[in-house]
Amino acid sequence: MRVASTLGFAFVVLALVVAPANADPVYQYLDGHAHMSVVYEGGHLHLHFHGENVKMRHIASGVVQFYPEFEAHGHEVQIVVPQSTEVIRPAGSQWDFLGIPAGAKFYQLPQYSTPGLPFFGVGTEELDFGILVGDQVTFSLLGVPQRPAGGEFALYQFGMAGPERVMDTADGSFANDSFVFPAGTHGHYNFAFTQPGLYTLTIGVSGQRTAAYGGGTVLAQSDFHFEVVPEPSGFVLLGAALLATALPAWRRRFGNRP
Repeated sequence: MRVASTLGFAFVVLALVVAPANADPVYQYLDGHAHMSVVYEGGHLHLHFHGENVKMRHIASGVVQFYPEFEAHGHEVQIVVPQSTEVIRPAGSQWDFLGIPAGAKFYQLPQYSTPGLPFFGVGTEELDFGILVGDQVTFSLLGVPQRPAGGEFALYQFGMAGPERVMDTADGSFANDSFVFPAGTHGHYNFAFTQPGLYTLTIGVSGQRTAAYGGGTVLAQSDFHFEVVPEPSGFVLLGAALLATALPAWRRRFGNRP
């Protein structure tokens, strides 16, 4: 697995080695091309965050930095879904998997590259051929341990006949929330969320090793965090509070001069 070839190199290497599975996110993913990426190392599958030409914000410091290449555990990254992604659910039963009525708003990261938004998907480009039977893995939604009240998640693509559901939470079951994906490539989907707030998706990958690699099933899983319509940062709120405090005094001193 490669690590970020940037100023954050040492930090990311340390995070990959020692970060506990339940650690809070360290970075926000703001823009650029990234995947839930699968690699086979040391006899096991690994699922992680892999980005190329991505804009990341270090949460603790607020520093925003561009990375030509960036890797981290999935749970270390919070994927930002901004207000500008708001769309309206069309009419038609083919959209019922979203779990909201026609005309209701929801938010989605689109399956097509859009400037200023995360272009997120799944990737198996680091998975060599010949390791798994059929050169394929299965991605599964295993759970949603965090989401806002009334919030639903759906993964889908646009096909020739309209939306093609891949995963959703509105049906109340994870039994039909898997898809098979080939090795050596990547793909993009619409990530849809019906309410603002914080979501955590637990994603699993699985495959069958070929006889040359010992046979048997190999599994991995990771949490991926999403912040849908982020609240203003502490710095923005502080600035607004200072402005609200200073404005009345300014008006008393200078009046309503143009």
